[in-house]
Amino acid sequence: MNGSSNVTSEQVGDHTYLIEVGDKETQLGVLLNLSFFMNLPGPGTLRFASYGLLDDQRIVAVSIALDFEGTGDLPSFFGDPLSRFQVKNEFSLQLPLLNERPASSPSEGDPG
Repeated sequence: MNGSSNVTSEQVGDHTYLIEVGDKETQLGVLLNLSFFMNLPGPGTLRFASYGLLDDQRIVAVSIALDFEGTGDLPSFFGDPLSRFQVKNEFSLQLPLLNERPASSPSEGDPG
C-alpha cells in the first residue's frame, strides 16, 4: 500500500449502500441494507456485509442479516413477535498463500 487510500461510497440499490476503502492492491468494502427501517411495518432487511481484498483476491467476507417478514395481522404479531424475524449469517476466509504451496511428492522410501 502506498500510504494513500481512496474512499468511495454509493447507493447500489433501494436502501442499500456500498462503502469501499483502498487501492488496487488492498481494499475493504462494507455493504449496508437498511430497508428494515424504511418499510415498517412491511417486510425488510437489516444487513451488514463486509469483505477484504488483497491483489484482487477475496481474503475474508462476513455477512450478517436480520430479515423481517412484516407484522402481518397484529394479534398474531403481538402474540409472538420474534417469529417474524430470521437471522442469517455467512463467513468465508481464504488465504491465497496456502493455495500456492507446491504439491508434495512421495519420497523413494514411501509406499505408493
